[in-house]
Amino acid sequence: MQVKVGKWILEERAFCIVCEDKQVELSPTAFRLLQLFVSHGDKVISMSTIKEQVWHTEFTTDNLVYQTIRNLRLALEDGTEQTYIKTIPRSGYQLIAPIVKQNDELVQAVAEPIEGISNKYSKLLLTVFIGVTMAVVLASIIFIYFIKPQSTDSVHIPDLVVINGFYQAKSDSFNQLVSQLSSALHIESVQRAEHASMREAINALGSGTKIVIEHIPDKNALLAMVFMGLPSRLIHIEMQALGKNDRELISNIVSRVKTSMLKQGNSGIAELVNASKELKALVALSNSEQLKTAIQSLHNDIELNSFNEQQKVAKRAFVDMLLAFYKIEHFDNERLLSGVNYLLARYHQSNYAIISAALYLANQGNAHFAFQLLERLEQDHFVTFIQGLIHLELNEDPRALKHFEKVYKHEQSFEDNAYFYFYELFYSERESQLDAYRSDLERSNYASNGIHYVFFNWYLKHGQFEQAMSLLLSMKERLQCSDDMTRSLAMLNSALRNTQWSERWLQKLDGLNARDWGIPWLIFSNYVMQGKLASYSNWYNDYVSNVLASHSLFEPVFLNAMTQLALEDKQQAMQSLAFMTSASGSFSQDPVIDVAKAIVNVRLAPANPDERVSLLSQYEDSALALKGDEIALPEFVMASYFTLYGDVGKAEQALILGCIKSPAMCNAWQFFPLLQGAASTLNVERALQHANDLIKSSQPKLIELNKQLYDICQ
Repeated sequence: MQVKVGKWILEERAFCIVCEDKQVELSPTAFRLLQLFVSHGDKVISMSTIKEQVWHTEFTTDNLVYQTIRNLRLALEDGTEQTYIKTIPRSGYQLIAPIVKQNDELVQAVAEPIEGISNKYSKLLLTVFIGVTMAVVLASIIFIYFIKPQSTDSVHIPDLVVINGFYQAKSDSFNQLVSQLSSALHIESVQRAEHASMREAINALGSGTKIVIEHIPDKNALLAMVFMGLPSRLIHIEMQALGKNDRELISNIVSRVKTSMLKQGNSGIAELVNASKELKALVALSNSEQLKTAIQSLHNDIELNSFNEQQKVAKRAFVDMLLAFYKIEHFDNERLLSGVNYLLARYHQSNYAIISAALYLANQGNAHFAFQLLERLEQDHFVTFIQGLIHLELNEDPRALKHFEKVYKHEQSFEDNAYFYFYELFYSERESQLDAYRSDLERSNYASNGIHYVFFNWYLKHGQFEQAMSLLLSMKERLQCSDDMTRSLAMLNSALRNTQWSERWLQKLDGLNARDWGIPWLIFSNYVMQGKLASYSNWYNDYVSNVLASHSLFEPVFLNAMTQLALEDKQQAMQSLAFMTSASGSFSQDPVIDVAKAIVNVRLAPANPDERVSLLSQYEDSALALKGDEIALPEFVMASYFTLYGDVGKAEQALILGCIKSPAMCNAWQFFPLLQGAASTLNVERALQHANDLIKSSQPKLIELNKQLYDICQ
């Protein structure tokens, strides 16, 4: 016995619906929902009943129900809503399409027979129905094959949109490719659009096929995207270096345009996202053994809970894209692109196909495109979280924070989101709010320690060393010898002037990750505290030769410049300044880097005090807006800047803040001739006395902590 809903036959074993030669896969949840509608006939089903019967719980979010209803409608209705499932305001949903049960011998309506109609009359109706159906089918065949004119070219001529009008870029290879593409698809006119108005521009072209192309100058590559429908939906991406194989690229785009309609369906990724704890903890797990276990668990889950090979491929492609975007695993561009296009081709109506495409585009430096793809999606917590990540790619941290906060309020167990929420809070003007989340952290059962290290750094930033040590001890049973752990303990010991243990943890950190951002600062501060300032330059030269292979990281080369200036070696400092101009920051924010460059530049410039102040004044706003973190580097930069600027009061404030987060560095300011004036004020001397008292009182617990945790890295 088969069940038919409207034009669709339900295939229960394959979790799909079939109409003639068209087959659409449904997720298990969407299929259970469709079965629930069939079982209730034309009755209205409430939200609470749907949750109980489909998800077996009342606590499923309404958004998840809305998303599943939407996916089911898209599969059944070919984009025309409410011809199968009708929304009954304040009541629920109703299946309004006819339901028929059929087998090889009989076609029987599920609805009750009309009262008063005899069996004989029913059989007569059935005979007439079958006869009319056969006549309609025969007439359709005659029309299609003998009457309807056959088009010699069924391809709809698409519109071509060029982003940012790169005709003006005078790129011969790009212009040639645009010409070839226009010729291959018989395009008469080419539209132009800007990033910010890309969606509006292509929607204005109607429901036909649209091709959007952009020249990526830094890669000399072409990004091509094929959209279809209205509102426009992305169905295909191509990205290829210009001149490499233009003919193949054009062929790929043309073949995609000639696909009149793509299959609809749901790959089951929605269930993977909502059910998988591992998928929601990829970032927070960092590069640890736990991460490898989590990824393996994901793969096992995909193998066990997928209904066919197509679903497995779709889920793997989505997970690959997430891992690549998080920078957890490297996948070659060809593999990622093929995975994204697989999802777009088979599941182009799914949120998760679009999310995958958006992450790919953001990875390729096209975050503006990525966000436009996401902003019109039907919202759930995962989509909101991904939008937050794209905001980070666009350097829109306040907007990202709002997205992460929205999700955290509803789903604290979503570990990736919680990690980003706390991390962004830490670096925002609202960082004091972290104090209110201590109890949440104590009650949490996160799969990793990444979120805990955010709070550990917050304790260090505020000089709460007792709480920092207690947090590490409470985590002892779950700690692994990761770069997070060894860096944290090296920073803690350095801040409390236990250089011996700091160096022991540094050796472990160097063995795990020799390029870790914390190593240069810790080496620098430990040498300064021991009065061995010249040793840092020797270490830095070895570090460049053996680890970095170039002067590529800003923080270590800046510290080297400040060391050389303190030792009055201006010639070497001049060379360091040249390296600073091209180096990139591995940790510091842009304002810190800008102000740091200005400090070294001014100290090397033969200028009188008035000229010096004039040169520095353009960086005053940046210096005032510098944000602190868990190490005293920003305070070191601020104190140096305001000393040169002639504002001893602000320089003094910066040094006192540095003393709070790194009591040991409070003893080291005196080794920098530039800072000696601000370091000798009464307020800084009081801060120094408090710092030394704190160092002394903390040693017993600190030594015990080191002994208990060091075995983890043995």
